[in-house]
Amino acid sequence: MVTQWNPLLNPPALVSTFRTWKQALKINLVEESSQTQVSLYGTGAVVPQPIIEQSMTPFESLLWNVWLPKVRTTINNEWDPYDFSPAIKLYETWGSFLPPFVRDNMLDQLILPKLAKAVSEWNPKRSTSSLQSLVFPWLPHLGLRVDTILDDARRKVKSMLRAWVAVDGLPPDLAVWRDVFAGAEWDNLLLKYVVPKLASHLREEFRVNPRAQEMRPLVEVVLPWSSLLRGSVMSQLLETEFFPKWLDVLYIWLIQPRVSFEEVAQWYAFWKGVFAEDVLALKGVQKGFTRGLQLMNEAIELGRPDAKAELATAAGISKGPTKRTVLPSRTHEITFRSIVEEYAAEHNLLFMPTGRAHDTSRMPLYRVSGPSGKGGVLVYVQDDAVWAPEGDEYRAVSLEEMVLRANK
Repeated sequence: MVTQWNPLLNPPALVSTFRTWKQALKINLVEESSQTQVSLYGTGAVVPQPIIEQSMTPFESLLWNVWLPKVRTTINNEWDPYDFSPAIKLYETWGSFLPPFVRDNMLDQLILPKLAKAVSEWNPKRSTSSLQSLVFPWLPHLGLRVDTILDDARRKVKSMLRAWVAVDGLPPDLAVWRDVFAGAEWDNLLLKYVVPKLASHLREEFRVNPRAQEMRPLVEVVLPWSSLLRGSVMSQLLETEFFPKWLDVLYIWLIQPRVSFEEVAQWYAFWKGVFAEDVLALKGVQKGFTRGLQLMNEAIELGRPDAKAELATAAGISKGPTKRTVLPSRTHEITFRSIVEEYAAEHNLLFMPTGRAHDTSRMPLYRVSGPSGKGGVLVYVQDDAVWAPEGDEYRAVSLEEMVLRANK
């Protein structure tokens, strides 16, 4: 009967049979007292019996010598750990029926070795099944043994992220492993192996081009990670690698002689629609789009007086009061900035907005640098002067000094 039984194909087949044998092999013994009373000098005294190691009962011996070898042969030769269902059904069917030492032997000697070997050999590029489908179904049954499997699984996840490249996109089902790692360990893992690659991909592969925009580096590679990265990390990533490029293109567009503010506003609205609501709420993202609006408003102040309403309508921005007052000092400041920009261009220097503002004056900061866009000096324009850093403070400098410092 046992020889013809396949434990994986039909786990409950022999349960009723072994239950019958359990009753048949049960030996009803009258339990003897564990204490022996003797008479010492006419008084009763209790002398405990020596402890004797208990051997297996006849039924336990039947399980150990008949049932377990059959299960051992089947699991060792036929069970594929990736097909977890038959083995789990076998364990759940017999687990409450088996003596603890038989059940432990089944886990420790039969199931865990094959499961651990499968986890150790799992490879994200070659394996057809996911790592979690191999590990997670067994977690409710392993008890204290769970660390043995999870430690190796965590190493596999780390190794996978270490070898991951940005163009592969977000690994499928990576989110399910978040709770397996401690919070700080998960964040550090992504900061070490993922964020630098995302930043490099945005920096090298993403371009802002209103005429033929390629969205994949941002939309398919970077933004899907927003659900796994901490908000502050995603905010800094976009503030550092996306918005400087976006603001540069916006600025260049706005200074064109025949700029269409309606088209600019529609482009602005398009980009706001690219980001999900939770990403739009991030501090760095809000700051980037706010800076874009500031550049658009500055351009309008120097352009057509009626462009403000056109801009608000196309971008979906609330107009507010229809009456608008243009401050002469602000217009004068923008005019002087144009002079500074022309002077920089005459010396083969770029004068580009950074998307940030000076902490004290709240004036927009610009980077004056060579054609590569690297290095240079940060400045802001106010009161007919260029202000550049001097230690922890900013002081007014001449245009000649600005050029000298930009070329260092």
